[in-house]
Amino acid sequence: KIFTTALKDGGKKYHSYLRSHPYTTKMTTSAVVLGASDATAQYIRYKKNPKKGRFEWDFKRSLLMSFYGGFLLAPFAHNWFLLLNRIVPTTLNPLSRASVQAVADFCVPVPLFMYVFFLWTGFCFRDGISKQRSESGFYKEIVARANSKVPETMKSAVVIWPLGVFSNYYFIPLLYRVVGLNFISFVWNSYVCLISQREQ
Repeated sequence: KIFTTALKDGGKKYHSYLRSHPYTTKMTTSAVVLGASDATAQYIRYKKNPKKGRFEWDFKRSLLMSFYGGFLLAPFAHNWFLLLNRIVPTTLNPLSRASVQAVADFCVPVPLFMYVFFLWTGFCFRDGISKQRSESGFYKEIVARANSKVPETMKSAVVIWPLGVFSNYYFIPLLYRVVGLNFISFVWNSYVCLISQREQ
């Protein structure tokens, strides 16, 4: 009962923060989720290829991924959901409206942020990038890697992302859609972080 009460109180406080400070609340939530996704991917990678000794968490890597989630992904997602809510006609029935929004989501921000993600991991962590590169070659290789990785990852995204995004638009109120996206993203980001880390 104490746990249930604490959970309800926490939910109420979170709801009030979403209303009073939508940007900072969503940015904080996204930062935590993406950092946790990266830490999860690190652990999965360790379990698949265990090294000698105990698991060593790369905190700096997870922190930089938190920065990506909080300062790049969350503000964009917040405004993107508001934009779609305004421009997709409310005269459509809920199923059709959610379908249109999900298709728009899959066609615009999903590939865009996959591209930004691979640029970010290439730049910050040199994932999949040669160590012995000149500065100009380094940047060119980052872009080339992103160009090759996005189509490959989009094929995998078709299996998971459309249903998750549709559910977010159909079942989740506008105020909570960035939060809903974070839950979908936890699984998805763990997967793409794992893809990126494999190239280290």
